[in-house]
Amino acid sequence: MVASLHAQGTTSSGLPAALGDLIVRRGIRMTLRAGQVLFAEGDPSTCVYCCISGRVKVFVTTPTGRDLLLGVKGPGQAFGELSAIDRRPRSAAASAIERSVVAQLGADDFLDSLHSQPGLAVVVLRDLADQLRRANAGVIARDSESTSVRTANLL
Repeated sequence: MVASLHAQGTTSSGLPAALGDLIVRRGIRMTLRAGQVLFAEGDPSTCVYCCISGRVKVFVTTPTGRDLLLGVKGPGQAFGELSAIDRRPRSAAASAIERSVVAQLGADDFLDSLHSQPGLAVVVLRDLADQLRRANAGVIARDSESTSVRTANLL
């Protein structure tokens, strides 16, 4: 599956398929059952992931116990790079929506790859900037638009 994404040049997250290929090629594969937690908020960061098959949700839990979905990662999509870059605890959790196969690559190997491939590093930075802009837009929308307008935008 990742090989077919490589022909397109990028994944649907905007990251180049080369990042997913790197993680799959150099990482360790693991199979997750539906509902299995891959990592939790606050966990130490030791690696970055790429979904090979299935779907993985990335989410945060509010103080009231409500889960807020940040994204769904499908085949070829990388995730977990923020904590792999800054070595801080995970800012979100990830769990399998359905039976899924992911590859995990150690943070040191990931960072070494970014150092040796500056073009890849720039694209990862652009993706993180895009995620930050979307989060900012969400905060603005939440605080300035009515519920019906936010629902319409979401749809």
